[in-house]
Amino acid sequence: LILVRSLVSERLARRQLAKAYEQIYQHSLQIEDKAVLEERTRIARDIHDTLGHLLVAQHIQLENALLSIQTPAEQAPFLEESKKLGSKALYNLRQVVSILRSEPEETLDQIVDEIVGEFKRSSKIKTVFEAELPRLPSRKLQLAVKGILSEALTNVQKHSGATEVSILIKVLSISEQELLYIEIVDNGRGVDLENSSSGFGLQNMRERAENIGGWLEINGQKGCKVAASLPVEG
Repeated sequence: LILVRSLVSERLARRQLAKAYEQIYQHSLQIEDKAVLEERTRIARDIHDTLGHLLVAQHIQLENALLSIQTPAEQAPFLEESKKLGSKALYNLRQVVSILRSEPEETLDQIVDEIVGEFKRSSKIKTVFEAELPRLPSRKLQLAVKGILSEALTNVQKHSGATEVSILIKVLSISEQELLYIEIVDNGRGVDLENSSSGFGLQNMRERAENIGGWLEINGQKGCKVAASLPVEG
């Protein structure tokens, strides 16, 4: 009787163990699928934020060159800037995967100055810029700021028809927590959030803010205002 009970218990234990292994295996497949999806989304976001911004700026430079086709002397600056943007886009294309997991070589102030400086050079929109940046920002904060600022200014340049844009970045202390507040406001035609042609970009900005515990709001009624609040330390 003891032997029979032992055999039955062992068989039940093996069945339970096999069932547990199967559950673990299925769970691991689900985790793997989710990780792959998140990685694809992250790569798509990074390509969109870097190459998309550069190629839009290049397109505008080429349009300016075509508009001045009757006066060849005026084409040179537009074509030269277009060439620089094309070279930078190619560089980003080659580097986007390899640097995806590495620490950024640029500091946050260099990232912000580069994005705003490029916007000023490639557009004729009057730009008012004021920035106060944290001393030791995390890598996640750097990537979020880069993505949000690039996307917002790309939308201003491509869709707004604005003549002026103001960019404000400052550090706030709320309930003993440091937040980086970003505000981009233009005087353009506004944006229909439900039927916007830049919907993927707007979603990118929201995801970048939410992924590090922040928030982002967009008001497109009179001109367009993008406001984001991001935790400095996560």
